[in-house]
Amino acid sequence: NAVLDCAKFSIAGPLQEANSDSIGILLQNGAMAVNCNIFGFFHAVKMDGGNNVLKDSRVVRSGDSNISTEGVGCMVIENVESSYSARFGIEAEHEGDINIYNVKVNANKNDGVRIQSNVECANLENIEAIGNERDGIESNNNRSINIINAKATANDGNGVIIESNVECANL
Repeated sequence: NAVLDCAKFSIAGPLQEANSDSIGILLQNGAMAVNCNIFGFFHAVKMDGGNNVLKDSRVVRSGDSNISTEGVGCMVIENVESSYSARFGIEAEHEGDINIYNVKVNANKNDGVRIQSNVECANLENIEAIGNERDGIESNNNRSINIINAKATANDGNGVIIESNVECANL
């Protein structure tokens, strides 16, 4: 499995507006990125299929979602700060599980963390969702969600919203 360690450099691109395909880091098929500072791009980090990991990183100012997931697999986002995206701080919409630990999402244009459509199990622990322009944490059309030790304050919508067809929610 591939590991990208960005400890000695940053990844920066222009802030791309809608309909752009620029990606700062693309993680596929069991890839891991650690110690990354990623600025700009349309998708700063895209996790697309396989069991991928983003860890110990900072993601700022993408033209869409700072971190997004697609495809099928288990995704892990750990010790990450995601802020100032044009849409979502973290947007998960893949088939499989998502594990988000020790994450701060702030000042994003939409939700801080959005778990949407087909996610089998979402585990969120030690999440700080502050000052996003919609909901701090939104879960919609997923099988189960577990939220442990979350702080969701000063968001324009809801702190945490869980809706539509969730079989099991533990807060």
